[in-house]
Amino acid sequence: MGLKERYPTDFPLYAICALDDCHIAVAGGGGSARTGVPNALEIFKLTKSSGNSIQPEPVCRYDTDPEAVMNIGLHPKERVLACGMSEKCQLLFLREDHQKNESDESVRNRAGGNFEGLSQANRKIHVEPGVFVRTDFDQDAPRQKVVLFTHYGLKMITGGVDGHIRIWKYPDLQLQLDIAAHTNDIDELDVNETGTRVVSVSRDNHVYVWNSTNGEKMTELNMSFSKVKGKYIARSCRFGKAAGASESLYTVHNPLTSSNKGACYLVKWNADDYHPLKYRAIGTERATKMVISNDGHFLGLGTSEGSVLICTTFNLKTIIRVPNAHSSVVTGLTFSKCTPEARELIDSDIALISTSIDKNFCITTLPKRREISIVFLILAVIIAIYIAFSYMAYLGI
Repeated sequence: MGLKERYPTDFPLYAICALDDCHIAVAGGGGSARTGVPNALEIFKLTKSSGNSIQPEPVCRYDTDPEAVMNIGLHPKERVLACGMSEKCQLLFLREDHQKNESDESVRNRAGGNFEGLSQANRKIHVEPGVFVRTDFDQDAPRQKVVLFTHYGLKMITGGVDGHIRIWKYPDLQLQLDIAAHTNDIDELDVNETGTRVVSVSRDNHVYVWNSTNGEKMTELNMSFSKVKGKYIARSCRFGKAAGASESLYTVHNPLTSSNKGACYLVKWNADDYHPLKYRAIGTERATKMVISNDGHFLGLGTSEGSVLICTTFNLKTIIRVPNAHSSVVTGLTFSKCTPEARELIDSDIALISTSIDKNFCITTLPKRREISIVFLILAVIIAIYIAFSYMAYLGI
């Protein structure tokens, strides 16, 4: 299917997350330069139009002046966003206002609190600001660059320009652990399913795995690509686990220097002993963002040229590439939820939603896998058995 839709906003976008089956949050802005460009976080509800296209409906806009939100982490259990603005991180609570009636209350109970369970007429979303903390202490240009929650939402993890990984207790954001992890910016962090290990990617050209309980360095990931000239630097990292499979770690690597026009590489690691299992070239455009689907089957990548890719986690093969989906660098990625309701909405197995400083967010979809009816399958088996027996009779067996 490829690029399905492109949607404009009125400010540069730096971060995105899927809130549920049909709501997304995007954020960004012009920063503190007072250029007249808004700084905002905006929530859209995705609906299907009569022409089977996806129509985003803005349902909430929150002014974040004087700072732009540059990174977002969604709490896995609650309607809470952790938003990075310059050197601080603030919690934003998403509240629902609606006229309570018998119908809406019963729908809410069935929907488990999701926004889509409430009628359009009676539902309103607003943002309530919560506690904030300073998370980066660089002396020259302090800035938080990444924030995320652990799987159960008990801790928040941040990284930034000063090279420190900081682990905070949720919800009061009391500092629990401060790891002097790198000598340069931390570009990316991720945490494993159990919350016991944190992987960090830095501009100092090191990728480390840390014990999130005591802050001890467990290992460094070292990768060399056979028959490839030049040095490489990691740009992003993600833990992932598909149903029935063991947990893996994924990294993406760009050529270290701009003069090196070689391919970028996607690498899959064993998440127990951290040896590389396989790697694959994904093109020459430098990767800027990576995300993994919540079912663990797909990796999404964005590039400096505005292209987006969807790859499988099984063999790292690129199954769809959309060149120049954006007119500028891809700044944020999220996958749609892997639920029947989300698949029905997007008319696809999964969608990759991307943001850019070009002020657009784009939706890229995969074609649905063809479903084979049980009747057809039974007929195929019967025919195969008939052919086998006929051939055996012909041979006199």
